[in-house]
Order: sequence, then C-alpha cells, then structure tokens
Amino acid sequence: MKKLWGWARTLNVGERIALLALVFGIAFVVATVAANIWATIVGSLQPEIVDFNGTEYDLIAQRSMAAAAWWMVLITGTSTIVGSLGLYLIYRTLKEAKRSADAADKAVDASHKAIETARQMGQAQVRAYVVITSVKMFPDGYGSTVVDVQFQNSGQTPASKIWVNTNIFSAVGAADALLADEHGDAHSDLAAGAIGNIQFVGRNLFRRLVILGTRVTSKIYLDVEIMYDDVFDMGQETLAAYYGFATAESGSVELTRDLA
Repeated sequence: MKKLWGWARTLNVGERIALLALVFGIAFVVATVAANIWATIVGSLQPEIVDFNGTEYDLIAQRSMAAAAWWMVLITGTSTIVGSLGLYLIYRTLKEAKRSADAADKAVDASHKAIETARQMGQAQVRAYVVITSVKMFPDGYGSTVVDVQFQNSGQTPASKIWVNTNIFSAVGAADALLADEHGDAHSDLAAGAIGNIQFVGRNLFRRLVILGTRVTSKIYLDVEIMYDDVFDMGQETLAAYYGFATAESGSVELTRDLA
C-alpha cells in the first residue's frame, strides 16, 4: 500500500485526474452492472401460487422498485463524489497553472532586468567621459583676464553637443557685488581620447580682481560645468569647483580644485 501511495505521489496533476477518473469510472460501471443483475433477478422471480388479487406480484414489484431506488441513490452519490473530486482537481490544476504563470512572469521580469543591466553596463563601458584636466585664470597683458579650461574625452566613443559654462564669484562678504562673471560657449565634437580647450575673456574682470586683491575678503570661486551628449544620445554632465586668491599686483588667481 505504501508503494502504491508513493507511486501515486509521483504523478502530476493531470495524471492524477486521469487515474481517479478511471477508478471511479470502473466503480460506476460495476455498480451499474450489479444493479442491472439485481433488477433482473428480482424481476424474474415468479410466485408459484398467485391469488386472485395479485398480492405476490405487488410485493415483488415493490421490492424491485426499492432495490432500484437504492442503487440509484448509490450511483447518484458516487457521481456526486466523482464530480466533487473532479471540481477539486480542476481547482488544483488552475491553481498550479497560476503558480506556473506567476513563476514564468517572475522569470521574464528577472530576464528583462538582467538584459537592462547588461545594456547599461555595456553603454557605461563604451560611452564618452569628458573630464576637466585643468583650469587657469591669468591676465592677457591687455587689461583682460583669461579663463582657460582644458578637458579630455577619456571614453571610447565621441562626445557631441559640448557646452562649457563658467561661473566666477567672490567669497561671502562685502565684495560680493564687486565680482560676478558668467560665461558659456559651445565646443566642437570631441573624439575618443581627444583634448579640448576653450577660453573666456573677461574685460572688466581684470580690474575687479585687482581691486578685490586689496580687500580682506579676496577668495575667488570658480565653477565649471561641461554638458555633452554621448553616442547613445544621453545627456551627460561634468562638474568641477575651484578656489583661489586674487593678487593686487597682477590680477591673476592661483586656482586649486575643491575636492569636497
């Protein structure tokens, strides 16, 4: 019996449904055949002596009808049990199908996430990376101050639509209104490994730096922003901050990159 039960547990849901249908089908056939045999036997009984009122025939007919009724009850009950088990197995089948569908959906989602992660990693490996290599502020000898920004594409693909912004301002203090200068300009596309350079000239900046150099608050801040597109048409941005001190003698500023 244990071996039979162990074998039954190895069957899947469909095989279990087929097995139960076969078992209850055989039981139904056996019950039907037995009922027919019983009815035949009962119906074939003939009384040896029959009175003029037919009492013995009535008794036999009643017995036959009672036996048939009991067999009908048995068959109906068996059919109800078989139907109930069938409905239960259908429910289990649908539940298992839903579980399999949910598992398949999760597998598809995981596959999509893996593909998206692989795509992002691939793009990150080959896209353009524009880095700022140096920023300088110095007088040009003609009464102007030049802001020189150098940058390089350290990625494996070109960078396009390059735009460079610089914003110069003084430290918090009385000189805030004295120094504020902002410039922006475009640069041509930059191939992989290529070096770019762009200069901004502030004509009034030199005079303001000289004046600022004579004040107590002489710290200068310079923010540089480079915006560009990679080969995947994704907008990228590079930011860098610098600070330095103005000198009254030359109007130049020794800049140091702020790594904070």
